[in-house]
Amino acid sequence: MKDPLLVCESALEDMKAQDVKVISLKDRGTYTDNLIVATGTSSTHVQSIADRIVEYLTKSGHIVDSIEGTPNNQWVIVDAGDVVVHVFQEEQRKLYNIEKLYVHDFDFDDDEKDAQGNLNAS
Repeated sequence: MKDPLLVCESALEDMKAQDVKVISLKDRGTYTDNLIVATGTSSTHVQSIADRIVEYLTKSGHIVDSIEGTPNNQWVIVDAGDVVVHVFQEEQRKLYNIEKLYVHDFDFDDDEKDAQGNLNAS
């Protein structure tokens, strides 16, 4: 069975998801091993990305635990156990900025950090 992270990354690439970030949560005792955050260009694109992720995971033998989303597909979450994928429209991604919860896992540009090195929540 193919690694679910690779399956999700393949689906995101095929659907031309934007600004894909993979956050490893292994060895942290959290609810998943990997968190992926990506952006879709419209509500249709966000839903299509989520559908493709589910399709690829299912075809590769993985079980999708749940799919959650806002009624107008501004934010859809695909939970496949070892991998949880958040697909946002751009405005919602900026609003919720869930990457800031895992700032130490990214290399942000200096203009995105304040004088103490913390990520600006803009």
